[in-house]
Amino acid sequence: MGNPYASYRNGHQLFDTYNPVDNTLDIRSNALWPANVLSNLWEKPFLFEDVECGSMEGFLQSLKQPDPEKQKAVSLLYGNRAKNAGKLKDEKKAWYHKQLLYWKGVAIPRRSEEYIDLLRRAYRSCFEQNELFRIALAETKGKTLTHLSGCSDSARTILTGEEFTMILTELRD
Repeated sequence: MGNPYASYRNGHQLFDTYNPVDNTLDIRSNALWPANVLSNLWEKPFLFEDVECGSMEGFLQSLKQPDPEKQKAVSLLYGNRAKNAGKLKDEKKAWYHKQLLYWKGVAIPRRSEEYIDLLRRAYRSCFEQNELFRIALAETKGKTLTHLSGCSDSARTILTGEEFTMILTELRD
């Protein structure tokens, strides 16, 4: 994904998403350091339960795949390729109709402690294995993390902004 400290990426200016008035940092892929690296789209390879992941987005989008082999392929992705890999061509088969996601062929209810625990374990693996991710998260000490561009309805998204920032805050603190 390039230089984490750059002010431009792919010809587009990156934005400062820190708000000093309320001491919040909005995590976005088009943000300046450290918010950009904290984005799930940022390439941060890690191994989770013997599955190679190219980014948190690759891991998250892979959870929509009931087939373990397809899941492994999606988990390797990062950036918009990972984000787009989760879009199904047949809307009638979308994960949210059944509210089930999958890990290694096992169905997990979206709104369950089991699912949140899976997310926590995955983020912890990424945190432990990716130095740049750890450094970026440490840079946010004392700030409130937000993700304003994310969907807040857990029935329609695999990770709400609230869940995302809660897990990052737990890791950081």
